[in-house]
Amino acid sequence: MQQALSRRRAEREREAARRSLAAKEATLESLFESTPSPTVVVDSAAPRTPVSQVNPAFTRLFDVDPDRAIGAPVDDVAPVVGGEGIDDLTTSADRRREELTVRTAAGEREFLVTVVATVGGGKERYVLFTDIHEQKRVQQSLEGLHSATRAIMVADSVAEVEALALSAAGDVLGFPHNGTRRYDPATDRLVPSETTAAAEDHYERPRTAYERGDPDAAHAWQAFDEEEPVTVSSRSDLQRENVASKVYLPVGEWGVITLSDPDRDGIDETEARLGSILATNTAARISMLSSGGS
Repeated sequence: MQQALSRRRAEREREAARRSLAAKEATLESLFESTPSPTVVVDSAAPRTPVSQVNPAFTRLFDVDPDRAIGAPVDDVAPVVGGEGIDDLTTSADRRREELTVRTAAGEREFLVTVVATVGGGKERYVLFTDIHEQKRVQQSLEGLHSATRAIMVADSVAEVEALALSAAGDVLGFPHNGTRRYDPATDRLVPSETTAAAEDHYERPRTAYERGDPDAAHAWQAFDEEEPVTVSSRSDLQRENVASKVYLPVGEWGVITLSDPDRDGIDETEARLGSILATNTAARISMLSSGGS
């Protein structure tokens, strides 16, 4: 009798453990499908570590067909640029996280690649790709802007400030076609000031003043009047100017800086924010010079 009770108790415990494991696996499967981080499941015991599952985020970023990816070596599906591949990371006992440059459909990007064991304790591993490319790009841009700001803050003239700002927009932020416009309160116009050589060569036409109310100058006036950056992408009326994307940045009461790039389809929030930092520092120095400061 006692033995029968013990067996039933053991069976109930095994069943409870099985259900608990199944629930955990279901939860992980749900997270696997919905997580915004590109993730794959690999078999670390098989030769060349084949992929057994891919989540939607991975297929989007790497532009792979799930049916073709499954069964393929992980280093073929997510090729590492230089150094050891993901295969080595999944089979190494002392390395479970590493920064790697991986080739994606959008080009080479930097990831923090993390390997996590599956619930069952077998040889399958989750491999998560956390994109740190953008984080590093912003960090490098901020360092470049800090250096440019130091030069701007000791400039002796407004023209020098403009030249330094336009140079930083190209060298640090990657916009080649840039220009400034000064607000003329006497005529209520945004008049052309400095510009880059690349912009002059691209447009091959003289710059004219922006009249208030001119529909072709609406974005510049909006940025100046509302003191907020205004971005325009290739999906707008700028196509007629043969420029993919522009961002108009207010420079206080002085005027605006325009940054443009023919090779961009759009300008994201981070790029606009970095441009605003440059414009704000430019406005601060121009204000100091205008008030007689040094």
